[in-house]
Amino acid sequence: MLAKYYYTYMCSGNECEWSRGRWVRSEEEPLYTNETCRFIPPNQDCVGNGRPDTGYMRWRWEPLGCVLPAFDANEFLRFMRNKKMLFVGDSISRNHMQSLLCALSQVPSSVNCTLFLCIFWQVSLLVVFFLLLLFCKTFHVSEL
Repeated sequence: MLAKYYYTYMCSGNECEWSRGRWVRSEEEPLYTNETCRFIPPNQDCVGNGRPDTGYMRWRWEPLGCVLPAFDANEFLRFMRNKKMLFVGDSISRNHMQSLLCALSQVPSSVNCTLFLCIFWQVSLLVVFFLLLLFCKTFHVSEL
């Protein structure tokens, strides 16, 4: 049996389940666009590749029981000072890393990046992506 982990946050005395909620339309401007983020490669540039609408950029996660505060890149960088962050996985993990880097790139800072590694020099934050091609062990039905 798989264990279930819920990240909780106390909002006005109510427990908030970050993992349970729904996607809702947002009228807020997106944190970044294909034009403002250098971490979106050309093959993932929806607008640059001819997608005419931008509605897909205007969604946000609304957890059950509380309001999720807006992402604050400055606060995130302060919190992550002198830390390392590792994204391990496939292209979905890479997309999560790219999204975080795009959100953080809105803060003027000195950042050096290679294909799988970024260093934010002012706060000594290291962000790394490690590609895993195979996640799980396969089982034969008779082993279960």
